Amino acid sequence: MEVKKKDPFQLHVNIMKSQCMQHLGQETHSYTGKHPYPQQELDEELLSSTGKKREKETKVCDLCKFDDLQETAIGFCINCTDFLCKSCLVNHKRIKVTRSHIVLQGDEMPTDVEPFRQLRDLVKCEFHPEYDMTFICAEHSTYICSVCVTEKHRMCKLGTISALHNEKGPEIDGYVKESLLNLQARIVQLKSNQETYLKRMLEDQNRAIAEAQDIAQQRIEEINTLTLKVVDEITELGKTETSITKSRINDANYINQEIRRMHRIMETAHKYGSADECILASRSIDANAKEITTKLCALETSDQKHFSIDNLQEIHKLNRLCDIRFASAVKNKLVIENASDELSDVLECDELDKHSDTCTVRDFGTQVWYETSISKCNKEVQTLNIACVSEPNIQATRPLTHHSMPPQGASKHSVRSFMERSVTKTSSKFKIKSPNDEFNCSVTAIKILSDGKMLVADRQNKKIKLLSPEFVILHECVLSGPPIDLCVVKDDIYVCCFDEKKVVRFFIDFFGRLCQTGGYPTKFWPVSISHFEERVMILFLKQSGRFDLNEPESVEIEIRNGSKIDAGLEYGPEDTSSSSEDGEDDHYYIDWAKRILTVEFGSVVLAENNRISCYGIDEFQKKIGDRKWYYKYYGSNPLDNARGITSDSEGNVYICGSESNNIHQMSSENYRQNRILISDIKRPYSVCVDSKRGRLIVGCCQDNRIHVFYFQ
Repeated sequence: MEVKKKDPFQLHVNIMKSQCMQHLGQETHSYTGKHPYPQQELDEELLSSTGKKREKETKVCDLCKFDDLQETAIGFCINCTDFLCKSCLVNHKRIKVTRSHIVLQGDEMPTDVEPFRQLRDLVKCEFHPEYDMTFICAEHSTYICSVCVTEKHRMCKLGTISALHNEKGPEIDGYVKESLLNLQARIVQLKSNQETYLKRMLEDQNRAIAEAQDIAQQRIEEINTLTLKVVDEITELGKTETSITKSRINDANYINQEIRRMHRIMETAHKYGSADECILASRSIDANAKEITTKLCALETSDQKHFSIDNLQEIHKLNRLCDIRFASAVKNKLVIENASDELSDVLECDELDKHSDTCTVRDFGTQVWYETSISKCNKEVQTLNIACVSEPNIQATRPLTHHSMPPQGASKHSVRSFMERSVTKTSSKFKIKSPNDEFNCSVTAIKILSDGKMLVADRQNKKIKLLSPEFVILHECVLSGPPIDLCVVKDDIYVCCFDEKKVVRFFIDFFGRLCQTGGYPTKFWPVSISHFEERVMILFLKQSGRFDLNEPESVEIEIRNGSKIDAGLEYGPEDTSSSSEDGEDDHYYIDWAKRILTVEFGSVVLAENNRISCYGIDEFQKKIGDRKWYYKYYGSNPLDNARGITSDSEGNVYICGSESNNIHQMSSENYRQNRILISDIKRPYSVCVDSKRGRLIVGCCQDNRIHVFYFQ
């Protein structure tokens, strides 16, 4: 039989805990902040925690029960855990085996014997319950009885429990008492916190209901105001059209009177006039009739209008008035501060597990390796054969229209992956310049919303624009600086302007309008932003006005939760002298980065001038890990001045070459599978994939149009 190992000190800890933990029930006192509790105060708390104090009860002798006798007990043996009557107590003291037992009498007799019985269970040998544990085996780290010594521990190094008690007993007792006092204080504090939280939560619930009702009332008032406005507009239009119609009726009456008058003149001339009078009358009436005919034709061709009501915001799509979040405002610092090292380790491991990738990578210690035959990136060509590269796309000139349809063969529901599908050689072009735009549009960012609408950042005109799925401008908002990038996190839209040290936040209101809801200042100049779980990751330049330069700059990368900086990520070797351009340092090219894109959990892709790289993110160490892979095209049509970057629903990455006038595509499963998707498009600056509709949307510099290519 295998001997179960135990901590040499754990038994004494368990003994002390067993005497007190039974009393830890519901509390009736609030923790006053004093720590630790005085012993007397703790004893009172433990007595009150049971909800009632046990009254003295008449005990009967446990030994006499075997003879069906009900003798009143006058003593209690803590060794046998039995109540004894007067006769049995006398015999108990006479017998040699029980003569040394400790007997409690009178007021010392316990009202609850369970702690004593549990104590006896703790000191009994696990393998020989009839014997007490009296020895400690240092080699097996366990407590044993005398029988265990003869059976399995004859050759072991042994010690006695009594010797351990004489050496470390007071220290252990003090430690256990201190631990119990700490537990008691935390339980009292926990209950107080939860009662306060319950009261506050109910108040907060009523407040939230009142706010929701206020929002509903505001919406009702807005609808009533808009209804009155619509009624006034309809009434005004009706008055105008009624006046015009009555004027036409009056003209018709006048023409009818003229016709009757000329008819009477003709009859009079034929009956009573001479031949000359008849001829003159006929010619005069004929001339007047032609004029009347012209006027009558104008009246007959007048447009009969009708009121047409277009529903700008469909009410049945308004399935909620506001977003409700039950978020944690303040963490429970008491639990974290008092948590043991083991608990802290578990919490950290759980947090790490949330960010670990279990699909495409394997963890070996602290390093992450891709499950491919290549364990480290090299500087060789990382492309497919030239046959895999798509043919050059020639831009055809076609009329601008807002109703262009996908060409035949472009399926929205293709079962093939995006890497296997080609795109149309020509693009549909949609004009996005507003009548009040002062300059040509330069689209620096495009994002697809969940309802199919699009957000575009127009750098030249300092605007963000909301487009319909058919690329019709629904609303636009003017910014104080030129927007360079934007991202969407739930209902919030974050925009960064590269010449301002701040990030602006927007949302789309009930009427489909872009509304600014705030923002926060930043230490450096933000040039790119991407969602990171429910937060954002921002790429900063430490110097202003350097975004358009194709030179390495000092950059900063931060993970932010609103205005709160969760982590400022460091990169590069500790010894900067070891970094070199030949790639010995994986982080050398980060200083060239102008665009950032978060992909899988714990990974980020950076656009670094003539290449892109994927790095691991260690949020807890607050640093950028080693490079996982990088892409650089060495053919005749390379990537130059990488700017816009995005991914599709399959995780494939797309990147714009602003100076090379092309768009590259990389597989999400193997970065060595890549191609030039579009090889001839003038100065592409932003790219976005509408995966649901099978569209590749491209925005260019100094171009008033959006270019749409269809996957087929």
